[in-house]
Amino acid sequence: MSDDITAALRGFADAQRRDADASAPDVAVEAGGLSRRVTRRRTVRAGSMALTAVAAVGVVVVGTLLAGSRTPEPPALPAPTTTWTSTPAPTPTATPSATPTTPSEPTVWALRAADPMPPGMLESTGPGWNVVRYSAWGEQGEGLLVPATVYLLDPTGHPYVVPTATDPEGWYLQDWLPGGPFVVARSSTDGATHVLDLLTGESGPTLGDDLYSARFAGDGTTDVIYDTSGYEPRIIRVSSEGVPRAESAAFAKGAAGENWIMSPAGSSILVHDVSGPRVITSDGFSSVSLLAPYPDRPDACAAWMWVDEATVLLECVTGGRSAYVLGSPSTEFWLAEVATGSARLLLDMPEAARLGGVWRVGDRLVAGTFGTSEPEAAWWEVTEGGVVPLSAGGDPVVDVVDVRGSELIVVRQQSTVTGVSTTSMLMAVDPVRGSSRPVVEGELAGMITLSVAPSRLARAPHGG
Repeated sequence: MSDDITAALRGFADAQRRDADASAPDVAVEAGGLSRRVTRRRTVRAGSMALTAVAAVGVVVVGTLLAGSRTPEPPALPAPTTTWTSTPAPTPTATPSATPTTPSEPTVWALRAADPMPPGMLESTGPGWNVVRYSAWGEQGEGLLVPATVYLLDPTGHPYVVPTATDPEGWYLQDWLPGGPFVVARSSTDGATHVLDLLTGESGPTLGDDLYSARFAGDGTTDVIYDTSGYEPRIIRVSSEGVPRAESAAFAKGAAGENWIMSPAGSSILVHDVSGPRVITSDGFSSVSLLAPYPDRPDACAAWMWVDEATVLLECVTGGRSAYVLGSPSTEFWLAEVATGSARLLLDMPEAARLGGVWRVGDRLVAGTFGTSEPEAAWWEVTEGGVVPLSAGGDPVVDVVDVRGSELIVVRQQSTVTGVSTTSMLMAVDPVRGSSRPVVEGELAGMITLSVAPSRLARAPHGG
């Protein structure tokens, strides 16, 4: 790297530090605790997109990823490279005893050692790539360790610094469209939400203010989907220029979870209506068949999450005896197939307060129990006859953010002995083998903010 470029980058980092010292970041808007138990209900969405709450140890995390050194310097920028490569069943109250194993000498990528992003890399991205916006402060939020920086992560976790044309301190990341430089950004000053080109700094018109739910439609277009505010919101689809595309019928917000959850590939939307869960398409919001386990009492069930592109997890009051209320003492779980319109009761599932979710991992249905109430994370296979223990071990405070092949991509939180500073690490967990490997790490810090996009997996709707 030439001396001029080096000087410019150092000047840019110094400017960011001066700006941060003059004006502390509004962590309440974007930040949230890493605990898996954080609810994604609208009532606590004063934070970023889907990642909101402050951990008791004083850590702030938005989205996923982190860990590192106690008092690091701002991210180092090595000389750019010219080439790159993207290379009765057992009851759930028992704890599985399988011992996890760790591959020898796994590659762990550090954000602070990120390479400059080569030209054209953003345009060459696809599934498995992520964009993150990351910053870190010292204990109790004092002392900027890493100014807000945008990184591109390849499928292995290798980070690259994105040369943004605008200061990332001025906006929050809500979504990214792989294959190009476009993100949905929300202003950190007035909440104005728009589509932003990371490389040129050009942005479309304001789509609205504080559209925390705004994200790309997921079909390759730059259309954006978001919901309106109020007790009976509507889901809106507009172009990046704000041209209306479609508008859903009004629905009443349910008792738990997000108002709506987009499927992993973006083809459908799960709506959490007070009258019961329903599914609509993401292109024109037309209705999709979703079997209600109790047709005479559809409000007995609540929408939890997408298990895969065509399957949703529902929590229902046992026997459909009454309307679902958050924290109902007796509930059961159903797996509803959107494609076939069928549903089946899941037997011997963990209680809702312990369950982190259910995911399709390869040809298995895998459930996870983790959170502040658990001694360790545990993984179970959901079968026709009940749940079967697969493996257990590791920190219980994790958050599943993706499924890639046979592995679950999770964020694992770690605290120091004093409990003041905290790190977290992006891990790849094989729930069948019980193995885990670190993928990427950030800094050891008192407070951190991290937004990751795209992110299509919803957390469990219960608080922990």
